[in-house]
Amino acid sequence: MNKGSLDMALATLSAWIIKDQVALTKWIEDKEDPTNKVRRYTCRFQVPWSDCWIGFDGSSEAPLKVEGVPYFGINPFHSEVMLPYREGEAATLELERVRTGLMGVTASQAELGPVVLYLKDKRAESAYYDLLVLREWSHLDGVTQEERSLLETSFSKVTTALSQVPLDVEALKKHFFRPNAPAEEEGVRLALMGGEARLAQKTDTSLKEQIVLEASQILRDTYDQLHPLPVSMGDTVVALGHAHIDLAWLWRYEETRRKVLRTFSSQIRLLRDYGNWRFLASTPQYFKDISKCAPLVEEELKSLVTEQRLEPAGAFWVESDCQLVDGPSLIRQLTMGIRWFKEHFGHRCKVAFLPDTFGFSSALPTLLRAGGIDLLVTTKLNWNDTNEFEWTDFAWVGPDGSSVEVQLYGSNQSGYNANMTLSDINEALRGYRRRGGEGPVLYTFGHGDGGGGPEASMLERLKRYKQLRHVPEIVDSSLDSLVKDDPSNLPKVQGDLYLEYHRGVFSSQSQTKRLIRRCEQLLVATELWQNLLHDDSKSTEFEEMWETLLRADFHDIIPGSSISSVYRDIELELTDLIEKLTFMCMDLLADKDDPPSRIGCALANTSQMRRPAGFGEVELRPDQELLINGVWQTIYPWRETASKVFLPSMEPFEIKHLQLRTQRRPSPYTPVKIDTLWRKTVGPLTVEISPSGINSLVYEGRSLLQGPSGVVAYRQHPDAFDAWEIVPPKDRVYLDLDHGSITLIADTDDFALVSLSHTGLGFEIEEKVAIESNPPRIHTLITSKIRERRVVLAYNVVSDLIASKVTRGNNLGIDELPTLPADRRDLARFEWPAQRLIDITEFDLGIAIFNRSRFGHSINGRIASVTLATSPLNPDPFAESQSESEIALFPHLGNLVEANVVAHAYSFDSPVLLFRSDKAADKDRVTPLLGLPEGVVLLGCGAASDGSDDKIFYVKEIYGARRTLRLSFIEPVASAWRVSLVEKDPVDTLEVDPKGNVFVVARPNELVTLKVRFLRDITLKRSKTRKAGA
Repeated sequence: MNKGSLDMALATLSAWIIKDQVALTKWIEDKEDPTNKVRRYTCRFQVPWSDCWIGFDGSSEAPLKVEGVPYFGINPFHSEVMLPYREGEAATLELERVRTGLMGVTASQAELGPVVLYLKDKRAESAYYDLLVLREWSHLDGVTQEERSLLETSFSKVTTALSQVPLDVEALKKHFFRPNAPAEEEGVRLALMGGEARLAQKTDTSLKEQIVLEASQILRDTYDQLHPLPVSMGDTVVALGHAHIDLAWLWRYEETRRKVLRTFSSQIRLLRDYGNWRFLASTPQYFKDISKCAPLVEEELKSLVTEQRLEPAGAFWVESDCQLVDGPSLIRQLTMGIRWFKEHFGHRCKVAFLPDTFGFSSALPTLLRAGGIDLLVTTKLNWNDTNEFEWTDFAWVGPDGSSVEVQLYGSNQSGYNANMTLSDINEALRGYRRRGGEGPVLYTFGHGDGGGGPEASMLERLKRYKQLRHVPEIVDSSLDSLVKDDPSNLPKVQGDLYLEYHRGVFSSQSQTKRLIRRCEQLLVATELWQNLLHDDSKSTEFEEMWETLLRADFHDIIPGSSISSVYRDIELELTDLIEKLTFMCMDLLADKDDPPSRIGCALANTSQMRRPAGFGEVELRPDQELLINGVWQTIYPWRETASKVFLPSMEPFEIKHLQLRTQRRPSPYTPVKIDTLWRKTVGPLTVEISPSGINSLVYEGRSLLQGPSGVVAYRQHPDAFDAWEIVPPKDRVYLDLDHGSITLIADTDDFALVSLSHTGLGFEIEEKVAIESNPPRIHTLITSKIRERRVVLAYNVVSDLIASKVTRGNNLGIDELPTLPADRRDLARFEWPAQRLIDITEFDLGIAIFNRSRFGHSINGRIASVTLATSPLNPDPFAESQSESEIALFPHLGNLVEANVVAHAYSFDSPVLLFRSDKAADKDRVTPLLGLPEGVVLLGCGAASDGSDDKIFYVKEIYGARRTLRLSFIEPVASAWRVSLVEKDPVDTLEVDPKGNVFVVARPNELVTLKVRFLRDITLKRSKTRKAGA
């Protein structure tokens, strides 16, 4: 059968679907919207038919309300819906059109456009899809000659039936106004637009019905002949409808909430109209948003979950980044996400659904397994630009030895927004099988990011695919069906799952990254202090604050790949949250009961590890002093808002009350200009600085640098995705820098401070370099102003050490990478993320580079680099116009463990808090938890969610050593248990000695969740019970 005949047959059947229609013009626009972000319309009319459909132009996104209730989401893929009225009933419709189309692009002024009411011929529509799918199926390789003959006969009969009448004008319009029609057909289109009657006429209705009936019967007979003995390919595809909706990206979160409501409204209608398919929806945050703005929609969603038509998926609160987000937030992502779906829908997630996340930390299997997750599902590793990821189905082994299964799906062209065609399904299956995938493969289909999920045409095709041979078995099972019964034979993969693409996301929007980290540190500390120092845990309030922070962890927000307005919104939210947490800390830490006989302050450690003694930042003036260990410590200049001072060692989250005094004296420091070199020795460290940076670094008599180290700048032109990318070294054009004089600001035996300045093509850089003693460290504060776009600033350290491995921090510990590439995969890893530190050690001498939320790193032999700032053109053309970065060089003897490097890195990343307090005695201290050795991290503490007064502690071993911990808490302990991460179900009852100390064994790299019941809480509860009884 020739293509032209089938094209015209399909156009004719499509045109004949509409039996009758009338324009709906009684719309009234609400002119009172002060935001001017949307245009609202209302229409009241009498419905002309039962089973009446309404159609829109779909040029922009719009929710349709029926009698005040969200009913359907209008967009280019969902432009029609049947109304729930009978003939003659009065109807009230509301429409709210946004000014943007899909992907945030301004589409129009949100004019209403033509709206039509119409009646459908369901038989014509069914015949249309029957013919469309048979035509598609005929191109499959497995179709036999006998089957092709059957199809040829059927196609001939159908086209013959449709050719027995004159050309139909509506059919011609359907055909010649099809997408991508050739230019030579323009004459026909012009004639049709002009209403040229000589070309074609309208076909009589009764004749249409007769021909449609004949064609429909022919096609149904064909399916019956093909259907009785379907020949399965022996493969299973789990096809689930889905709409991947970014929480914020090229639009703001407020628009996302509208996208979610529109999408869910549409999918409710389609789930009710079509059986035997299931919709997959992730992100508890979206469901919570729906519960607030549309409770009736939420009730329908709950019913669909109960009917197993809607599957809540995810495990995470939002589809989070998994490399830049720190451990405490990842724990909350998992625990809050799983708990929300379980409490509101009765669904316990066993599968983590993160299709679009830009790579995964090596520590993630430990967290997932602790959270009861069996399988991680993702697609993004298919985007690698250099090496194809080796496996599509494998066991991912974490540093603690636990493992989760990973399915890498979406090898098809349309990925996780699949278009539900046979060729796309087969492409997805082939890609999965080719790289070792066994068993069912996931196939998520539907339009994302406001496209509304699956459209009706996809579901029409889907139900017909299930009736045909040579097609994979298509099922709508849950995600749990993808978990292997016996995963022991799967290939084993260790280490991070590195995406060879989007390497710039470790560095883009650096100020937001730092704000997120600072907010997390304050939130973890404040929640812990609130739970341990106060009877009221404020668990609901803290959960709301965690939700705010967890939204910022979304995989297009913290990576820096969104538009500028997204960052304005999130930075405002986080700044408000930091202010709120700061006031809460002041209320908790400032003891107002004692008389203000002395001027004092509360010094609070926000680090998750024991803080070693050394220099730190405090918000004090240079004319003030702190009394520490009986010695008045001098305050040194640093930045406008903070000074440097020697601080004592502190346990995790410890609070010390110290005396403070003011020494009225003139500043002892007079800035001095130095044009050449400046050298400084503090203890065993000698540093030589030139106007361009650090010339040499000698520690304990041994050189650590092979060459000058400092700031460099280069130009890059990524192929695409500006803010997402860092180009390979070979494609970088390094820019010349002009260097100003050295300014010596302070110089004492224990501390020195110099400033440097650099200028280049459209940017200025200022450095403050502090050289500190006890322990020796070089702390550098770098501020930059970048007007020029597509410029990258980095800090290079040219080491003189020979080491085959570099140790880096991650969100739940540390891991290692090679310093030199050994293969193509190493070569493709030319920029990678590190949290808090990287460390290069040559036997017994090493140098660590600490960072504060500057995650992008690289190493090539002896050159280690930290990316400081990038200035992309899109999606935010003004990103990093001003930025501030902090790094530190930390030389040490011995290896990383012996030198306690990780604890120093945590301290650098987690500044202390200082509050004025009436209570001031050097001996006064509040220590929430004692007994954590080096290499064990306290990731937070919160209230148990079971209504008890019990407290939950998260503890992580990171050195890879088996530890027996003897933990001493702030209060005597009555009972303690090792519990599961999410449900907090008891796993082991722990030994508690007569003094209330708790003993627990932590395996190498294990994440331990503890439930602790304090003796005080039992006594308090008994007291309250007695009072209530009295």
